[in-house]
Amino acid sequence: MRRGERRTPIGIAAGVVAATLLLSGCSMHVDAGSAAADEAESALSRIDGVASVRANGTNNLPFAGTASATVVTDDHLSDTALHDLTDAVGRWVHGRHSTTASIEADGYRFPVRSTAVLNARQLAVVDGLRHDDRWIGGDVQSPTAPGTVQPTPSIVLTVGKPADLVAGWDAVRQAGADSGWDEVEVSAEAWNAAPADVVDRYHPDFTIAETGDTADATRGDPTAEVEAFRQVQAAYPVTAAEVRPGRVHLHVRDLADVPAATAVVTRTAPDAVAVVDGGIVTKDDSGDPGERPGPSAFTEVDRLAAVATRDGVTAITEKPAWLSVTATGTDTALATAAALVAASPATSMGTIEVASSAAALEDRGDDGLLIRGSPARFVDAVRVAAQLPDFQPARAALFATNASVTVTVSGVDEVPALVAALKPVLPDGTRLQVGLRGEDSAASAGQLTLHGGTMTVDEPRSPAAEDETRSRLGPTVRDAWNG
Repeated sequence: MRRGERRTPIGIAAGVVAATLLLSGCSMHVDAGSAAADEAESALSRIDGVASVRANGTNNLPFAGTASATVVTDDHLSDTALHDLTDAVGRWVHGRHSTTASIEADGYRFPVRSTAVLNARQLAVVDGLRHDDRWIGGDVQSPTAPGTVQPTPSIVLTVGKPADLVAGWDAVRQAGADSGWDEVEVSAEAWNAAPADVVDRYHPDFTIAETGDTADATRGDPTAEVEAFRQVQAAYPVTAAEVRPGRVHLHVRDLADVPAATAVVTRTAPDAVAVVDGGIVTKDDSGDPGERPGPSAFTEVDRLAAVATRDGVTAITEKPAWLSVTATGTDTALATAAALVAASPATSMGTIEVASSAAALEDRGDDGLLIRGSPARFVDAVRVAAQLPDFQPARAALFATNASVTVTVSGVDEVPALVAALKPVLPDGTRLQVGLRGEDSAASAGQLTLHGGTMTVDEPRSPAAEDETRSRLGPTVRDAWNG
């Protein structure tokens, strides 16, 4: 295995040009992949206009392997210089067994095809886009042969500012129409703050695409949906958007603007699924194409989210059967959880969780209080959690099929207080993990289960560390509980 070195740092500023090569085959060198990477780095660095080369090799078997190389050229190449570079890379690749290449020019990436004619058609698309300062890159892919649609031809345009997304969509649609490719898929994307490096550009904040929200991802015309987005963006600050035929999902900056923004979308694109969230509330409508939830699936979780929206709550994430609330501090978390209990969550909910911090929600075990449960058992989780402020990090997770509570103590001297707090409220059948503050909870010997009012120590999954406090912790909790 060989990892190449980038000789010149690459910024995402316009003018970056790179070529990515994949070389595969046999060699007289036992580490064929590494040797191919060295060869690519040496040869491609001599191409006119190249600023740096980095190469990677993988040695699959003795005398066989693959290699990839990225050629970064000088900024702001002219169209002629870029065409010459592409031809030079193509000539170098040609004849090498199982060799492919990709070019990146001013943030635009495209594969090098087998003939100069095919490459010229891709370059015509790239050249038509890369000189507009509003766009910062994209991906262009043509078929591998004339008259075919394999792979599916596509153009993705990366827009520098969300305010220019609709203009970018118009530009990429025109580029697709001018490409001459059959069934070309086009899309435009943007970030609130575009990542500095091309390799970090994934999960854009804004997307407009023509693949629909159907099981077969059929291409369609999102004109009405784009117009709905444009009108909402003109009236309200929008911080995220997914726009495609049959679906518009927007996030507006202010939660209070959600009803009005929703009305704009449903009026302008009446046949589209409209999912709008805002402020601290985010709706997760992910799913397989054709199976993603619509607004009616969020009715109950929307109701509970409204209950949880209060001072001290910093984030609320909704799924159709899942509500996740991040609060600031234990008191706010407990008060919010109690309010959710009083709201009588419907049995259609699968999970309700409230955390006293983002770290607690991520269950890193090093901060705060996490309260989780199903609707029927969330009240029990809240009742237990109310006894845990002095034993954090702590977690109470009670569901129909399993129940667990995790607490933290400084030493065995705190066990009597822990038992006094939990004994009146811990439901039978609950597993209890007692960890030492500042220690890895997974290595704790304090794994216990409550059966019929009797606490038993579970067999450790792995030998505990040789520590007297650890070895005494589980039995001390058991004896205090059963005494």
